[in-house]
Amino acid sequence: MVGVLVVDDEEDVNQVITTILERGGYESFSAFSGEEALEFLRTAAVDLILLDLMMPGMSGFDFCREMSELPDLRDIPVIVVTAKGDFESIEKAYKCSLVKSYIAKPFERGNLLAVVQSVIEGGTEKKPKGKRKKRVKAGVYREIFESYPEGIALLDEENNVLKVNNAFEAMTGFSEDELLGSENFAELLKPQDEEGNRLLISEAFRACFCDDPRSTAIFNIINRSGVRLRVVATVFKTESKTTVIVLRNITDG
Repeated sequence: MVGVLVVDDEEDVNQVITTILERGGYESFSAFSGEEALEFLRTAAVDLILLDLMMPGMSGFDFCREMSELPDLRDIPVIVVTAKGDFESIEKAYKCSLVKSYIAKPFERGNLLAVVQSVIEGGTEKKPKGKRKKRVKAGVYREIFESYPEGIALLDEENNVLKVNNAFEAMTGFSEDELLGSENFAELLKPQDEEGNRLLISEAFRACFCDDPRSTAIFNIINRSGVRLRVVATVFKTESKTTVIVLRNITDG
């Protein structure tokens, strides 16, 4: 069973998250400070950490920095939990290589579990057991893909677009038919840094072009209507060599 450590100083929030995780089939553990979490991790192993950024004493940022310096902990992925609209903290958190995604408060049960599952599946090389896989029909996976609130694009080994979901179409303004087989779809998005300078595609979507199995970056894109959007782009490769690009719109207002 996948073990998840929830680090949040607010007891009620901590309890809500652990309850959601347990009902979702995960084994959950609680810590109410960064110091308590580090002490717990000295004697116990977990697969994922959900981390509140704003805590008294050791903040979530300090906790990540401590983890990254400890060989036994630096490979544990972290999902940060922060207030909705606190994009400055989100961007700061992503500077820590352990941070793979974020969840904004207030959150919905389905969204929390979807983000957790995405990070777990993106960070493990273990294949799901056959019996468990048979319990979920292919149509369910397709429904999740199409209804997922963040934009998703699937690429082949040559970085040609195989499929995009509805949210990706809505965010970029390009239809799936226009993007299918495209080798330069990333150029269509015109990635820029915060000052509006063009980014190299290899910088924005590093995992597509390098040996990195996973990368995360924050930058701007220009959609088909000419609207500039601030996005978090997470890119990872599956065992079948499919590249997955997930775009989360964090544009303020």
